[in-house]
Parts: sequence; C-alpha cells; structure tokens
Amino acid sequence: MPSVSVPTRSSGVVAALISAAAFGLSGTIVTPMLTAGWSPAAAVVVRLSIGALALAPWAVISMKGHWTRWRSMLGTIAVYGALAVAGVQFAYFQAVRTIPVAVALLLEYLGLVLVLVWLRVRRHQKVAWPAWMGAGVALTGMVLVLQLDRIDQLDLRGVSWGLAAAVGLAAYFILADSPRTDADNAVTHTGEPVPPPVLAAGGLGLGALGLLALCAVGVLPWTTSTLRLDYGGLTVPWWTAALALGGVSGAVAYASGILAVRRLGPRLAAFLALIEVLIATATAALVLGQALAPIQWIGAVVVIVGIIIIRRTQ
Repeated sequence: MPSVSVPTRSSGVVAALISAAAFGLSGTIVTPMLTAGWSPAAAVVVRLSIGALALAPWAVISMKGHWTRWRSMLGTIAVYGALAVAGVQFAYFQAVRTIPVAVALLLEYLGLVLVLVWLRVRRHQKVAWPAWMGAGVALTGMVLVLQLDRIDQLDLRGVSWGLAAAVGLAAYFILADSPRTDADNAVTHTGEPVPPPVLAAGGLGLGALGLLALCAVGVLPWTTSTLRLDYGGLTVPWWTAALALGGVSGAVAYASGILAVRRLGPRLAAFLALIEVLIATATAALVLGQALAPIQWIGAVVVIVGIIIIRRTQ
C-alpha cells in the first residue's frame, strides 16, 4: 500500500468505526419495524431512498470540477449500486428464506476474505501470512458471537445465495477504493475516483430503484405499517424509525464507509467493519433486551484480536 500520513490514517479509522456503528445500528432500528409488519424489502428501500436523498446535496457540491466526466462515473456507480447495495441485500434476503439468519450472515462476511483474494490475484498486492491468520481469527470470533451451535442441514440454494451476498460485500469495499499506486510501484491502479458522496448517493439511489423493480415484479414482497414502534419501552412513530434507518444506517453508514476505504484501503477497512457485528449485538442487548451469552463476549474479544493482527500488517 502507499504510505499514508498518520492524520489521514487516523481519520480513516474514525470513519470506519462510524460506518461500522451506523451499519450495526440498522438491525436494532429495523427489528421493531419488521415486527410491526414491514417486509424486509420495503424497509431496505426506505433506508436506501432516504439515504440517497440525504446525501444528494453533498453529492452535487462534490461534483464541482467533475461535471465534465460524469458519464465516466456512471459505470462505477451502477456496478456499486447493483452489487454493493441492491445485490448484497437481495442475495441476503434470498439466503435467509432457506437457511438460518446467523449462517447467512456468516456466509456474507466471508466477503472480507474475498477482499484479500482480490487484492492478491487481481491487483497483485502482497498479502502477508499474518493478514490471512488475522482473517481466520476474526471470522472464528464471528462464529462465537453469532452462536452457531449446531447446523443439522443446510439448503444448497440458500448457501449459494449467502455466497453471492459475500461477493456483494466484497464489491462494497473493492469498488469504494480509490485509484492508488503501490509503494513498491509493482502495480498502478490508475484512473480518477468517484467522489465518495457521489458514489454513496448514486449507489443508494440505484440500489433502491433496483429493489423497487424486484418488488414490482413480485420477486420480493412489499408490505408497510403505520403502527407505532417499541424500542425498549420507548414508543416512536414509524417515520422516526424510517428517518433513523435511512439517515444513520443509510447516508452516514455508506458515506463514512467509502471515506474509510479511501483512507485505509479495502483490506484494513474491510476488517474494521467486523466491529459492526459487535455493535449490532451490544445495541440489540441494550435496546431490545436480547441478552449476551458469555461465549459471545469471548467471540467479541477474538474478533478484536483478529482486527489487531490485520492492522499490524498494514
């Protein structure tokens, strides 16, 4: 990787943590919505649409000086929206139809290992063995956090969709990366990057349109509800949760995530994203009353150890 100044790297770590926290809150925010009758597809479309609208002004401002090359950006934004936004969501929803949610989530996070494979095979970047070891440690910790006690049978179609979701997750980090030249000049990844707000807003907008199309043709169910939602004894109107889901877990999550990848590179940013699992588990315990088992706390420590190992290879 190219040399990165300490302030830049530090800000990248902060952005990655903000992104992980924002993504991690999505489960806690959306669970009461689903309980009230929202379909997953409807909740995701609301999340992506509000996120895109929230980022639109920032995206327009960021296009200053770049309007002459807007056509060249469309391809990247379209692929990002299709794979890293709509694709990963669709594949995940398909997976959980036939396999347990925990298994589907673990399969999706195998995308972090795919990031290492992509960097090694496609960009010919050196991936030190401690990075692979850190990946294994972090994923082992995730198994403990997700409490995969025993799986008797797995539907092969569900597994296939889960692996497809992993490809989408890998695309999220790879496509968000900016052009760079390796420090040893072994590889040059050329071209101008799409400004983060533009990539985030465009990807979310196209992702929302894609999921809407799938709902329109009946591939995904569409149901909503206007019932008030309960968050640990605090009841709020549905639109409050929708705004939080779109503003925090949509706009903030994707924008800060892209910024993190630009500052840190896809490898480190991808594994810092594992903190999302820890945050999701903790917030679910605090807000929804879902107790944490001792084995989950052990898994949390193991995940952090894996991230530290990855960090030391940068």
